[in-house]
Amino acid sequence: RVHDVDERLRVKRFLKRATVEWTGEQALAMTVGFCEVARHWGLRFLACSMLPTHVHLVIGRTTRDIAAVMNQLKGRASGELVAQGIHPFQSVFNRKGERETCWTRRGWNVFLDSVADMRRAIRYVEANPVKEGRRAQRWSFVRECG
Repeated sequence: RVHDVDERLRVKRFLKRATVEWTGEQALAMTVGFCEVARHWGLRFLACSMLPTHVHLVIGRTTRDIAAVMNQLKGRASGELVAQGIHPFQSVFNRKGERETCWTRRGWNVFLDSVADMRRAIRYVEANPVKEGRRAQRWSFVRECG
């Protein structure tokens, strides 16, 4: 499906709060949480790009439910942001007393059925920062912490 930029911008006007934009310091903190999940669950990251408003990860084959994996990744990344005192909503709590989240409820999951699909996804994720006018990223936790 073709990405409709005007529609995306129109819908953003109705969001509860402005889009979170992570800093480099926050991105580094999130990788600590990602690595904790990878080590604990035996995950292997094959590619990662962390941009101010979103993260792309290619994760190797796992028997884990992908929704549970994403929930753990977001939760541990948030935990590290809180621990370092740099969570975007460090002092913002809802009526239940829970810290507001800096993540969307669901992520976008694509299941890769072939080596060609995996290579294509890795190339896409690695090219994403450059496509957005940023430097290429090489994260040490990709292939190393899992």
